[in-house]
Amino acid sequence: MVVHGHSIAPEVDERDNRIGIDTGAYYSGQLTALGLEGTQRWTLQTTE
Repeated sequence: MVVHGHSIAPEVDERDNRIGIDTGAYYSGQLTALGLEGTQRWTLQTTE
């Protein structure tokens, strides 16, 4: 599993082999973080 940014998307892009978490904070004001613990995953998002 690869977690990455760089490719801006309006929402988290979760696929079988990767999770894109770049929601464009610079442009959208929405910063996204990903929490991982064991097999659990969750996201945290904020806006301006």
